[in-house]
Amino acid sequence: MAVAFASATARASARAVARPAAAAVATMQRRTFIHRTLQDITDAGQVHEAATKTWISRRYTLRKDGMGFSFHWTTLKEGTSTLIWYKNHHEAVFVFAGEGEIEVVTPEQSEGEGTVYKLGPGDFYGLDGHERHFLRATKGDLHVACAFNPPIAGSEDHNEDGVYPAVDDEGNKHFDLTPEVVSKLVQPPKTMR
Repeated sequence: MAVAFASATARASARAVARPAAAAVATMQRRTFIHRTLQDITDAGQVHEAATKTWISRRYTLRKDGMGFSFHWTTLKEGTSTLIWYKNHHEAVFVFAGEGEIEVVTPEQSEGEGTVYKLGPGDFYGLDGHERHFLRATKGDLHVACAFNPPIAGSEDHNEDGVYPAVDDEGNKHFDLTPEVVSKLVQPPKTMR
């Protein structure tokens, strides 16, 4: 009898734990875990090749996922140089394969006039001051993992100045952020609201 009671209590307890989690998913569209394969994001159309043909980005999470950041695996093609200027985003980058360099330049400087940092596997750099830069893959393709805040919508590509627009949920491209746009794009993760 005690064993049967204990088993019944454990089953009831397990159901009680499962129900709130299921209810949260059903009513708030909250999720507590994401697992995506390269095939998943390919099928979802979240693999983006730049108009410049210098890089390809596999976008594993986007703003719609509600994580508070987007996460990408980007490959820069060997022998290429890409002008980048995240005026609307902060980016954290971890190099996991290949070799390259980042040249940080002022808006007035051209390529070759800035400060160069060599990049290789295990290196990290963070762009939290909207630094204008050239990113080059020098030995093999350069593979990096990137996190963006505000998270990107998914369609972003660099314009002629190297800028990603901040794309809102309606698809509007913002090259200069206002406080109203920032409040729409920069949100805490869904599980923290």
